[in-house]
Parts: sequence; C-alpha cells; structure tokens
Amino acid sequence: MLFGCGKGSAPDGKLALRHVRKQVAFGPRYPGSAAAKQARAYFRKQLVGAEIEAQEFTAVTPAGLVRMANLFAVYPGATDEILILASHYDTKHLAIGDWDSANDGPSSSGLLLELARAIAARHNLFTTYIVFFDGEECYVKWGPRDGTYGSRYFAAQLEKQGLLELVKAMILTDLVGDKTLNIGRDIKSSPELLKLAEESAAALGYGGYFFKYDCRGLEDDHTPFLERGVPAIDLIDFDYGPNNSYWHTKKDTVDKLSAGSLQVVGDVVMEMITRLEAVSGK
Repeated sequence: MLFGCGKGSAPDGKLALRHVRKQVAFGPRYPGSAAAKQARAYFRKQLVGAEIEAQEFTAVTPAGLVRMANLFAVYPGATDEILILASHYDTKHLAIGDWDSANDGPSSSGLLLELARAIAARHNLFTTYIVFFDGEECYVKWGPRDGTYGSRYFAAQLEKQGLLELVKAMILTDLVGDKTLNIGRDIKSSPELLKLAEESAAALGYGGYFFKYDCRGLEDDHTPFLERGVPAIDLIDFDYGPNNSYWHTKKDTVDKLSAGSLQVVGDVVMEMITRLEAVSGK
C-alpha cells in the first residue's frame, strides 16, 4: 500500500506566518500566563480531525512550583507506530523584562499548526502526535532540572504508558522562521534522522539551507527522547541575527521572519515523513 501526501496536504508558509502573528499578539506566553492560555485555545481551534488533550502538570523550578500545560493532538494512522512532530510555545520569562518573541516559540508552533493541517489531509502510515511543549525555557540556568519541563514530562508519560517503544521518530522544530534561514547540524540528533533530513532537503533543492555548521552541546526538547533511546532530531536555526544576537532579546520580532523559510522547513519535514513511510511500509 502506498502512503503519502494527497492534494492540498502541503504546509503553507504564509499561513504559518499568520499563525506566528496571532501568537505574538497575545503577548509574552511564559508558563502560567493568560497569554499562554490564549495560545493553547488558539491551537485547539486550528487542530481539526484530531483527538486533543491538554496535559497539565506542576513543574519544580528555581522560581518555585509553576503550573504548566502541554497540548497535543493525535491523528490516527494505518499502524500503531508513532511519529512525533513537536515545538515549544512558551516564551522566556526574565526579571529584566518579558518580550513577545516571534522566532523563538511562535515560528515553530505556527509551522506545527500547518504540519497538522497537512497531516490531517493525507493518508498516514504512522499515528501522528502534534505536540506543543510548555516550559522549554529555563528560569535561571539551563540544565537537567531547569528547562525542557514540558518535553521531560511528556516523554516520561509516554514511557509510563508503554508507548515509547512505538515511537518511530521525533522531529522537533525550533527557531525556523529567520529570513536568512540556516539550519544547523545538531550533532546530538540521531544520525539516521540527520541523514534523512539532509537527503530530503537536497531532493527538494533546499540543501543550501541545511547543515552548513554544527550545533555542539545543544540541549532542547528532543533531549528527553534521545535519553530514552527514541530516534529524534532538532531542526533549529541557531544563527539568528549577527552572532545570534536576536535570540532571547527584544529584537526577536516578526519582521525578522519570512513565510519562505517556514515553507522550506515544512516541505522538508513532510518529505522526511514520506521517506520514513516508504521504508516502513515495505
């Protein structure tokens, strides 16, 4: 049986950018904020044809106990094997002042909504989880206990439910809207998925946007899955502005982003899925 994209099942970079603008308009979306709740409500309205669940939990942070909430949608596939497509939607919360953020959180979450629309319109081999993680950002200093709160909780819950062994791949996107798109090679990501991403980008004529530099020591929401033996990849552009100077600053604004960059990453993710299905469906 053949699996793949049907008509109208491609992500749209322009629509993804529209979703970015919607999130930014809510204001800073740090965990527990009213704006974060608004963002989750907005995601719900966009996720059609799926079973949706808000996964609420209390995180122990350097700032004390903080209520957080992941949101995820499940699209049934022809098999029980699981594919996870993910992004974080929270924004950095600092004493020096909050900012709306556009690339860090909203770009990948806006793209994730478009990937969900594409997944809903196609015949999928894998049962697909579309996951919006809360609490990716640290409060004081990044480490095993500060940051990636939502992904750590989500991975632990899958493990408790005995579902981790069914996960074929976890594809994380982060900081993917930069006009000068430059996706780094995260050397901690699974080699087979790095190869798949590189081949998929090349096949689409997008090779120039990928893996021209290595990301070393990178920890992100894919880390809790890698630690549990799940194949995972982080598609991240950690070259945002001169010397990455827009990252975690008030310079992270929508005018720095482009629909074209979101289109490129969305197309590559869908090509990766098609190729994963081709191998598994034989």
